[in-house]
Amino acid sequence: MKKALFSAVLSVFCFSSAYSANLVVENFDTDGFLAGATPATGANWNAYTQYSKAGGVLTRTTGTTGAIGAGVSLGGTLASGVYDLTSTINYAANASPGTGVWGFGYSQTTDVLTSTTTPGGSPWIYMRENGEIGFRALPTNNTSGTIIARALGTNQPGGAYTIRLSLDTTAALWSVNAYLSINGGAETQLDLNGASAGLTHTYTTNPTIGYVGITSTATAGLGSLDNFSLVGPALIPEPSSAVLSLLGALGLVTLRKRRD
Repeated sequence: MKKALFSAVLSVFCFSSAYSANLVVENFDTDGFLAGATPATGANWNAYTQYSKAGGVLTRTTGTTGAIGAGVSLGGTLASGVYDLTSTINYAANASPGTGVWGFGYSQTTDVLTSTTTPGGSPWIYMRENGEIGFRALPTNNTSGTIIARALGTNQPGGAYTIRLSLDTTAALWSVNAYLSINGGAETQLDLNGASAGLTHTYTTNPTIGYVGITSTATAGLGSLDNFSLVGPALIPEPSSAVLSLLGALGLVTLRKRRD
């Protein structure tokens, strides 16, 4: 009985670090507003009504000026492991591209990446229509950060730019890497430090993370976003959820004992 009880408790609190799962999956396949919509995997979206799903991609109207965000609650604490947050930003060919932004990443609060101070999003990556890619390690203004690449150049050819933000929480101080694939080609690792300090960014203080989400600026014909997903270890549930899971595990132990 004691051995079974120990196994039940262990399964509740240690399962998260042993397995990898699809935590959030959104392909924007169902037309309609993003606000309140349920992704294929994950909690409902908290979003402004300017975000709409149509034709299998996410677009934004220009009804509200400035940057606005949309987020999905993770409902727990990040366990030890590697989390890959991936999305594809689509820009049309443009000889004179603007500076509009699509971006995505992690955030502390539900109002993802609209705050100019803590608790904004971090880590966060964004791409401008003019080809500039930026990375933000700290929760500051949503469209500022270290410029890390220029993927498109002056004459933007257009295409699908898939970025993978890989967060490693296995060490005491977390680290993050980023990779870019253009039109389904091979991934290229990006320099998140924008200097000669190596490609990987390592935190001196780990960010507080409760949500993943997106942001964009109100720019006409800005393009679209698709294939938003977070893959990683199952999250450590919040205390109330953990208690319910533990009670369920204890119930299974009791039932097994009675059958024996």
